[in-house]
Amino acid sequence: NQVESCTLCPLFVLVFNTVSKVGSLSTENFSGGIIQVVVVGFAVWLAIEALKFVSSMKTKDLKDFIQAIITKGAIVLLVIMILKSGVGNFYNIFIQPVYNTAQSMSQIMFKDGKGIGTNDKDKKAEKDKSISEVKEIKNGLPASMGISIVKTMTMMENRVRKLNALGAGMVCQSFEDGWFIFPVPRTFIFGSVVWVLTIAIIVMVPFIMIDSVFQLGVATALMPFAVGAYAFDYTKKMLCKKVWDTFLNSAFSFLFTSVIVLILLGALQTATQTGIGSFSGFDEMFVVGSSTGDNTFAEFNASATWGS
Repeated sequence: NQVESCTLCPLFVLVFNTVSKVGSLSTENFSGGIIQVVVVGFAVWLAIEALKFVSSMKTKDLKDFIQAIITKGAIVLLVIMILKSGVGNFYNIFIQPVYNTAQSMSQIMFKDGKGIGTNDKDKKAEKDKSISEVKEIKNGLPASMGISIVKTMTMMENRVRKLNALGAGMVCQSFEDGWFIFPVPRTFIFGSVVWVLTIAIIVMVPFIMIDSVFQLGVATALMPFAVGAYAFDYTKKMLCKKVWDTFLNSAFSFLFTSVIVLILLGALQTATQTGIGSFSGFDEMFVVGSSTGDNTFAEFNASATWGS
């Protein structure tokens, strides 16, 4: 039953809901003031451009002047419309697809039976009770982003817990095959190492990844300012790119961490001398009464050597 849930997913849900609420409050409280600044900024820009056109020593084409006004006016109008309607639609159109795609790529690594065994319990990540606690907040982050985070962390933990259970099983088997109260040394040592390393992954990785959710919160809080800054070239370069990069860093931090976790699990798997392509018996070890599973477990213990 341990592989059906995510230990620290409630923490991720709490942080996600909080940063989403912060983004919503930022939009509601600052959008009006930002619109005023954008309008004043456009008026100042228009006055400067008009003075430059009138006072220029060289003859300038009126068509270029009018075209520049129309282009800048359209951008300003778009910015005002986004701020007036709330940035929720902006998240749905531009941020959500990129973020969820990165999460989907992470989830692919931890399913479909490649590498360390997986089974139908991985699909229960989609039914994790934490998912129902992700809130859809007006002008906040789309709930699907929080759900994708929960799915990624649950599938990752499912995969790690399978190997963790194997390490614990090896420790138990070492006592079963040992003499009196003394375990078989190589099986006990290797099983203990696998168990400790997988516990470390389960505990440490979520605390590393929670930083990515906080990054998401910073970018969400600054989003109204970034939308307003897009109206002018100088502010666009100064703020918009940084906010966009923060969203991307948050999304791809999950992806890169998933790759690292998969490499670590693959290294542990390789050390068992079972081979990446011949690990199908792993799932059967968790089926009660499976003779194939018992044989696989016995063969695994017989072949396990320290540091191989």
